[in-house]
Amino acid sequence: MDNPTLELNNADKFEIANQIVVLSTTNNGNLTNLKLQKILFFLQAAWLVERHHPLIDAKFSRWKLGPVESDVYHEFNHHGSSVITEPEKIFDLEKFTFVTPELAVDSYPEEDISLLIRYTNNLLAIRTYELVQETHRESIWSDYLPEIEEQVAPNYTEGQIINFFENHQQDRIWNRENR
Repeated sequence: MDNPTLELNNADKFEIANQIVVLSTTNNGNLTNLKLQKILFFLQAAWLVERHHPLIDAKFSRWKLGPVESDVYHEFNHHGSSVITEPEKIFDLEKFTFVTPELAVDSYPEEDISLLIRYTNNLLAIRTYELVQETHRESIWSDYLPEIEEQVAPNYTEGQIINFFENHQQDRIWNRENR
């Protein structure tokens, strides 16, 4: 391990998204952009509640189908509702070329990577529709339904996410072992 003291927090959202794609392709391979969005949200919640810091540097918006990290959504949007089969390339303005962001797993503690893999696999095992339903049952989404309908809902705050999942442990679906 290059730097065992480096915690997995505030990671690049595209690196984490691509890591989810890699895990999906080695498992069931049914990852769509919609499912990717829900998995990113639940992983962020897991890190906020259990690790006490964000997994990724991201803002999640409240959309009709639940939480969305808009930068990641737009990079993967060309897939439409089709299955994502390979990591996404993004344009790097500094290098002025397309690159494939990859999570440097050797740079983080094994415990963090193992947790990321376990939680991701647990979430991948849940059908997309069920993930959407889970986010819709959460008051941090449903309380904003009128604003969501008018597309003026505020972004989720880290405090709202932490407060909800600390008070609703049964909704920590990332802990549900593969069904």
